[in-house]
Order: sequence, then C-alpha cells, then structure tokens
Amino acid sequence: MSRTLRVVLVGVLALQLAFGTLAAVTAVGAAPDRPEIVDFHAFVAVGRLALEGRLAEAYDATRLADIERAMGNHAVVLPFNYPPVFGLLLAPLALLPVGAAFALFAGATLALFVAVLRRLAGPWVWTALLAVAPAALIDLRIGQNGFLTAGLAGLSALLALRRRGAAAGLTAGVLLALKPHLALGLPLLFLLRRDWRALAAAAVAAALLTAASLTASGPGTLPAFLAGLGQSGGFMAAGRFPLHRMVSVDAFLMAAGVSAALALLVHGVVACGALALAAATVARLRDPAAAAGLLLAVTLLLSPYLYDYDLVLLGVALALMLPALARVLPGRKLDALLVGCAFTGGLGLLAMLLMGVLPGTRMSLGGPVLLVGFVLVATALRRDARAVPVPPLSPAVPVP
Repeated sequence: MSRTLRVVLVGVLALQLAFGTLAAVTAVGAAPDRPEIVDFHAFVAVGRLALEGRLAEAYDATRLADIERAMGNHAVVLPFNYPPVFGLLLAPLALLPVGAAFALFAGATLALFVAVLRRLAGPWVWTALLAVAPAALIDLRIGQNGFLTAGLAGLSALLALRRRGAAAGLTAGVLLALKPHLALGLPLLFLLRRDWRALAAAAVAAALLTAASLTASGPGTLPAFLAGLGQSGGFMAAGRFPLHRMVSVDAFLMAAGVSAALALLVHGVVACGALALAAATVARLRDPAAAAGLLLAVTLLLSPYLYDYDLVLLGVALALMLPALARVLPGRKLDALLVGCAFTGGLGLLAMLLMGVLPGTRMSLGGPVLLVGFVLVATALRRDARAVPVPPLSPAVPVP
C-alpha cells in the first residue's frame, strides 16, 4: 500500500473518531431538537444503572428505552443484550461526560485493535486494516465494541501461537464473558490444537468473571439477563432490529420475507456446515496462523445476531491468513477477496442509502456474501495444506 493511501486511511479514521465524539455530545438533550442517539448512549445508560446497583433494569428494553429517550432523540431499538460483565465494565464510563467517555472508549479500543493487528499482520497490517475500513468507520461512528472484541480475540490468538497457553486462555475467557457469541473460535482453536492449558484457563476465567459480576450486580441480574435475551429474540422475530445492518444468513432470509423460525433453522444448518468445513480444513493446514485465522473467521458465521461493526474481527482473521492466502491466490484474486471484505463491511451503509432512495426496500446481503467468501478462503487454504494432521504448536513454528 502506498504511503499516501496509508496517510489517507489514518486521517479518515481520526476524523471519524472526532465526528463520532461530536455526534455523541450533540445528541444529548431534549428531543426532538437533537439528532438521534447512537449505540454508545445505551452503553452510558447501562453504566449509570450499574453504578446505582440497578444493572438488572438494563435488560428491560422498555425501561432502558425510557432512559435513552430522556438522553436525546430516540428513534431506534437499542436494547442491551450483553452479559453482566460487560455492564459492569461500562460503569466507569458513566462517571465521565459523554463526549470524553466516547473518545476514551472508542480511542482506547481502536488503539488495542491496531496494536494487536500490527503484531499479527506484520507487513500485511495496512492491507488487513483497509479491508475492514468500512466496518471500522461504522464502529467509530456509533461507539460500538467491535474493536474491543477483535483486539481481545487477536491477542488471545497471538499468545496461543507463541505457546503462552495460560495467557491465551485467560484472554479468551475475558472475551467469552463479555461477548460469548464472537469468542467461540478461540476454544475451537485450543481444542483442535490440543492446548488443554489454554482451554482450561479460558473456561475458568469466563466462569469466575461471570460469577463475580453476578455477585456484584445482585441476585436479580441473571433472571433479568435471561429474560432480556428472550425479549430481544422476540424483537428479532418481529423484524424490529435493522436487518439491513445485520450480517447473517438469518437476517438475509428474514429480509427476503422468510419466517423467523425457518430463517433461524436454515441459519443453524449453514453454521454447522461452516464449522465442519473449518474443522476439516484446519486438520490439513501446515500453517498454524492460517488455522487460527480461519477459526476466527468462521465465528462470524455462527450467530444470527451479528452487525456490520462486528466485522472488524475479520481484520484479525485476515491478518493471520494473508501470508498463506498470498501463496495460493494470484494477485488479482487476492485483491478481489480484499475488496469483497471491504464491500461486505459497507453493505449496511449502502442499504441505508438505497432505503432513502427507495422507501420500503428491505435488504440484508452481508450474510450470504460473508459465507461465499469464507468458502472461497477455506478452499484456497486447502491448496496450501498437506493431508496430514497438524501437531500441537511447538516453539519451532514461526509466528507472526
């Protein structure tokens, strides 16, 4: 990548962080005279409830909507579906002015993501960052947690590749406690590589963090969390979430008019097939970094509840796979793959533009595009493999 393009990319990310901070500040106030609040305002509201010892109320979508409405113009459904650990993590942010909290959260998690990406990708870092730039810009625009998820996942994979099983497991355990549906690739990595220390550390860390958060937040939090998941499932089945921003086979089918039950069933079948393909491919790979990247990539196909900002995790998966992909894909095919990744991350924004031009349009194309890309990558990596089982990682294995 040319120096000019690098400078432009960094500048765009910095400007988006500044604009996101400004949007977070200007949205607060009496509605309807203010812009719509963004996802980060929901995080602030949850943090305030956690500080007051009322975290259980955050899982009541109606109660949380009342709080969000008092903060500013509230026109979309912004429920809180994360485990209690994440709610307690947000509590310190509620002590700050909303603009400072936004800048701190978005800036710190972006720095974590970029630092991990640099260690994983080496000379490919700018390529990986450019491939997920649209998803990164969305994350910075609304103050979501895509950078945090990707940073923790990448750090865990990096530690695993360096034979630091306990540290890798602890990091994976933190992510499992915060956002379990996007952490499943890490236990799979530990299992397929027979890294029992990492697997045990991840399970213990996730269990202890969850138990500590439930103890700290009070006895009513767990029932409220479970009830909130059921309520959000009802919202999803009723089509109340922005399907055009979602990146899953389930969302694609629902946007196409398929019933919620059938869409979820098909999604489950596709997810199982993707898992089987990933496991079969990893069993043949000679490159442990590529194997780790493929398992992080398949994680994005498992949950029906996946948004465009979550595709920042794809940057970490690409960082691990790019050296292997460069060996088996001619330049133009690799370029097309990277363009496809960027296109998938920007489909939500494209859909919003089309909906503005063609009111009533329903579309959610990210899931199928992501699935096709995953199959193509897995197929390409199999050409870079030998048909022998991969032994456990050893210190002699080169790592990024």
